[in-house]
Amino acid sequence: MSTPDSQTPDYWEDIFPFDPYANQIEGINQSINTLRDGGIHLLEGPCGTGKTLIALTAGLSLVRDRTTKFERVLVITSKKQQLSAFEDDLKEVNSQSKIYFEGLSLVGKSDLCPYVQAGQIDKNDIYHQCISLRDNTRQLMVEAVKQKRTQREANAAFGLKVRAKREPGIEETLSFDDVDAPFQPELPTVGETEYCPFYASHITNSVKEKYPLNLRRVTTAQETLKEGARAGTCPHLEMRRLHDRASVLFGNYKHVFDPTTVGGLTGDIIGDSTLLIADEAHGLVQEVRDQLSYQISYSTLRRGIMDINEVQRWASGKGNPKKCRLAEGILNATDLNIPDLGVAAKFLKKIQEIVANDIVENLKAEYDERWQQAIRDQWKDEISIPLQDPSTQEPDSITVWASQKGYGDIWEKFLKASKVVSVTKNVVARKIEGKSPDGSFPIGNAHELLERWWVGDHTEYYREVTLEPRANTKSDPPQDKPWKAGYRARLKINNCIPQNEIAGTLDVFGGAMLMSATLSPLNIYREVTGISKLDEGTQPTSSLVTMALPEGESDLQENPEEKQPEDELPDLDAIGPADDEPTIPSKERQRDVGESAFELGFPEENRLSLAVDVPRFTWSNRWPPEDNQGLRKMYRSVIATVVKTTPGNVLVTMPSYQEASWASETLANDPEVEKKILTDTSSSDTATEQLKRAFFDGPPKVLTTSLRGTLTEGVDFDGDKLLGAVVCGVPITNTSSNLANAIETAYDYRFNNKGFEYAFSIPAIRKTRQALGRVIRGDGDVGVRVLVDERYVRSNRGGVKQYFPDYEAGEFVSIGPDELPYELESFWQNQDV
Repeated sequence: MSTPDSQTPDYWEDIFPFDPYANQIEGINQSINTLRDGGIHLLEGPCGTGKTLIALTAGLSLVRDRTTKFERVLVITSKKQQLSAFEDDLKEVNSQSKIYFEGLSLVGKSDLCPYVQAGQIDKNDIYHQCISLRDNTRQLMVEAVKQKRTQREANAAFGLKVRAKREPGIEETLSFDDVDAPFQPELPTVGETEYCPFYASHITNSVKEKYPLNLRRVTTAQETLKEGARAGTCPHLEMRRLHDRASVLFGNYKHVFDPTTVGGLTGDIIGDSTLLIADEAHGLVQEVRDQLSYQISYSTLRRGIMDINEVQRWASGKGNPKKCRLAEGILNATDLNIPDLGVAAKFLKKIQEIVANDIVENLKAEYDERWQQAIRDQWKDEISIPLQDPSTQEPDSITVWASQKGYGDIWEKFLKASKVVSVTKNVVARKIEGKSPDGSFPIGNAHELLERWWVGDHTEYYREVTLEPRANTKSDPPQDKPWKAGYRARLKINNCIPQNEIAGTLDVFGGAMLMSATLSPLNIYREVTGISKLDEGTQPTSSLVTMALPEGESDLQENPEEKQPEDELPDLDAIGPADDEPTIPSKERQRDVGESAFELGFPEENRLSLAVDVPRFTWSNRWPPEDNQGLRKMYRSVIATVVKTTPGNVLVTMPSYQEASWASETLANDPEVEKKILTDTSSSDTATEQLKRAFFDGPPKVLTTSLRGTLTEGVDFDGDKLLGAVVCGVPITNTSSNLANAIETAYDYRFNNKGFEYAFSIPAIRKTRQALGRVIRGDGDVGVRVLVDERYVRSNRGGVKQYFPDYEAGEFVSIGPDELPYELESFWQNQDV
């Protein structure tokens, strides 16, 4: 098969289920040309232009081509609605007679547990409950063999499955969403012990090597849930069993950029044979920043020390003989010894003392001599205690202490020892105590934090302690933790600039496509995401994610007792700082970077785009409201004008939910506004869906929301669902916190003093462009888009117009507020709406 280019659509045209647009043809061919040889492709196209099908078609055609290295496509997105869009497009592809690609969506336990869906288990408690029920099931199996009721545990599992089925003559079964599982409605019991029949059924299926689900029957999470429940087996374990066999997988950013998730689930599919598609990639930096940041409670340090001491006692022969033999065997398989565990405990204890001292000193500085009484005040705010200067690259107090003492080797020894202790605790829990640990031993959490602390430099990471107000104050707190009278302490390491981590992680994949409607400015996007490093061949040789890959141990293997304890140890020699970032470009490591960027191709006469020149809508300008009525009157007038002149639904987006509430209130008080006003708040997915349905149904309405909310991204307002969008202000995040200061400092250092521009202004404009993209999503759509703030009018003196693509900036006509009614009325008079 010939190498595809823009002239060879026959390479993929049988996959594409519709007649493609010209932009789609170009995008698919350009993507294939970049990705075929292991490149990174950036795809920007306005909302509604079919980017999901461009990406899927390019990816699937490369997977189908046996001359490429690709075995699968992994799609990640931060929006559930976009996940559904990819699922739907795959089904369209597979609806063709000679085409079928097996796909599967990766979701969490709560989405796939029949008992959660039926209301028997609270979704917030599913992980604890699942582990407990699984342990109970296994324990009942073991007891059945011990009591000679059966010869094999597998037979006992079958008996538990049968026991849970509904009794003859009783019609009621476990049911949800028109799905009937073959078991009784409540959790079954043996005596007073609850167990999981779906898990018991899975064990039975595993022994027989006959499973009820296959990738021809399931793709979406709902299909996996319903088919698994009907078959009486665990849908989540079926998803785990099938995930490495699919040609295309759908997940979220955790599946690629969270080291814990990668180590526990997706590590076996991340590699050169996988093609990554990252949707909603305008938010890549923030998504990865969130995944790389980590925190633990102060008490986790104390419990971590207890974990080390416990394993040290076992290794010394003190305690349960079986536990002692296991601990001794695991320790002997390493280059560590019993005294090393004592050193690790002392090291963690010293860190605990440093943190405690920093907390007390900060509280004294905050409240003076009366600090112990002040922290009992119920009207307290959260306090951030910087452990490093957020305005410099100077090290934090813990790192300074370790450096001054020459404790670099001891820190590394702690990381090795803590990993050994965590593995030992895990093995003992499973093999001797009959429990299924969820990996959350305190020492494991302490290891995770302090490994990132050690690996991350002081530009990329910012360390702090946060004091969270307690609901109930303590009158007699411990002497060594006096802040407990009013606060809970957490130790945090925050990622500030994930450029190197993104580059190092993307480099593991055989190729990657990053797509969004709002990647521009593309040259800056390349820089902040590390794509430019891949282009130059200067990307890091590892990342926290790649360091997690060898440690990926799937709990899908339901009988890990077959492994020797020492075989469960990770490579301790791999623990430590990642390799230094290359500074000399390497041609061997260079990745080709391609781009496809398309303009809004729908008829221009169907849309009106205006930028209203009124004073900027910033926090200092608009608060307090009573002192800034002149400014608010201008914005009130502009919003009301758009609402009154638009003959359909209008979306009003504000810098915050608080301002959205103000907009709703002012519209509701305007006697000339006849439309019903809906107000979005920070709420659950269910509440947001209900609000959307209320907005779409019935006569025209107004919906006010935050520019940083969920309704401005990844939501389809196609057809006549939305005829107007108003964007008030520039949605720059709060820049007054220590963390924001550290982020700006990191960007200043990395990007030639352009910290505020790169870290705050440009991401804010991407939010604005996402909100604008809710209007005009097809050839027949009609609507108005109105930007309100003088910064959208100017390209200098604090303006932001220069951050829009040229085609988009050119569409927005700058006008004064007095001209707005005429422009809107003239536009709608010429529309057939």
